Amino acid sequence: MVTTVLEAAVNVPSVRRIVITSSCVTLIPFEWNMAPNSERLYSASDINSDPQKPYGSAMEAYWASKAYSRIATREFIEKKKPHFDFVHLLPSVVFGPDERISSNGSVDDLLKDNRAAVLAPALDGSTNSSFPFVGVPVHVADVARAHVDAVDSARIPGNTEYILSSDTPEGVVWDRDVAAVAKKYFPEEVESKLLPLEGTLPCIKWRLDGDATEKAFGWKFISFEKTMKELLKQYLKLKQNASQ
Repeated sequence: MVTTVLEAAVNVPSVRRIVITSSCVTLIPFEWNMAPNSERLYSASDINSDPQKPYGSAMEAYWASKAYSRIATREFIEKKKPHFDFVHLLPSVVFGPDERISSNGSVDDLLKDNRAAVLAPALDGSTNSSFPFVGVPVHVADVARAHVDAVDSARIPGNTEYILSSDTPEGVVWDRDVAAVAKKYFPEEVESKLLPLEGTLPCIKWRLDGDATEKAFGWKFISFEKTMKELLKQYLKLKQNASQ
């Protein structure tokens, strides 16, 4: 897919840059999850250069596809030397409030994808993930902001790659840190069991280098604490709608 886009861009002289949404999963092989190196610091220069086949699950195939896409882009630019350049953005676990949901909407609309799993430690266990998450969060607004800023070639150099992740390098521990935010900002809801803190999200520690991104783009990532506070606030508002 990515090579199709790149080949098409060759025929459009006005294209100067292609910003590609990649993923932090391209930094490591899928097998890393079974024996993670939680002490090493990973940077955007790391890449899973040889994804293993066959794939044992859809998730494993997804990881490989992202790595192949990143490799293919690098090879295309190196061999074809087109008139445009690229910027790869590598987001980690993307979540945050969903501004598309109306204030009088349904909480079910919020409890989808990563949001359901990330909220799990604050809830009753019904949204627990069947697999662990790496402890590397990023606010969805920061991911959007990075894509817009990456278009500016006067600001961001071409043929570069950037990790999008907050709270680096140590990341978060989902159960501990979600509960801490809930207790700090919503103590009454915790006391009343609106936020029962009975769920869990197993965590794999993954140390990422986000400093290079913040220096290049000139802004700081929104903290996990603020991101989680915003998400819990939206959850409680939508939950209130259900009881009315």
